[in-house]
Amino acid sequence: MSARAALMLLFLFAAACFGDAQPPKESPPPIPPQEKLPPPSPPKELLPPPLPEMLPPAEGVPHAPDCPCPPPMREKVACLTQGLLVPKERAITVPDWKLRDVEVGRLPDLKLDFVEQKHVVTETKLEVREVEQQVVCRESKPVQVTDPCTGHCRTEWVPCEVVKTVKVKVYEPVCIPQEVIVRVPVVKPGPDRIVKRVILDEATAPAIERTFDAIINPHKIPFLAPEPDFQVPPLPCACPKGCCTKGH
Repeated sequence: MSARAALMLLFLFAAACFGDAQPPKESPPPIPPQEKLPPPSPPKELLPPPLPEMLPPAEGVPHAPDCPCPPPMREKVACLTQGLLVPKERAITVPDWKLRDVEVGRLPDLKLDFVEQKHVVTETKLEVREVEQQVVCRESKPVQVTDPCTGHCRTEWVPCEVVKTVKVKVYEPVCIPQEVIVRVPVVKPGPDRIVKRVILDEATAPAIERTFDAIINPHKIPFLAPEPDFQVPPLPCACPKGCCTKGH
């Protein structure tokens, strides 16, 4: 046995032993552990905005003393003015002009009229009548002929002329007198034409005039107000020499 045949037998034996074997299945990859999230923080309470810082008092204004007693009160008067509109009506007249027509004269006028007149005209019409006319026509007729050689009879068609009568229509113009009525225009004297003129009459009509009078009512309302516990400092002088302090 050669080496090639030995290798062939070894290959067949291995195929018979391991033919039904299946390749091992791949295991799934391991799942990485998930990171735990921190617990949710509780909602923050909505706090009011911080109060603004108190500004320092203005220069020249003394501080209010920390005294629990109320400040002295002073009586003052508030002035209030109230206005009232009072309607007022009175009878008046307003212009009421009117237009009217006035006759100033008359002029003779003409009138167009129509008169009917009879006229005779000649009308041409066509009259139709029938007329018989004769014409010569050519036809073929059968004729019995005896053969001189054989003595037998035979039929032969021989052309011949035949006169026939035909009815035709003849149109002839005929003049017929016709009576018609014609309307003839005629100018006649008519009624007089009236000449008018427009006049403007000045007149008046009653009306009501409405006006308004203003009534002003001043009112004084007394009230108590606390007296200020500070004095307003004098305004600085704008003069370069300080003349305001000397009383000039």
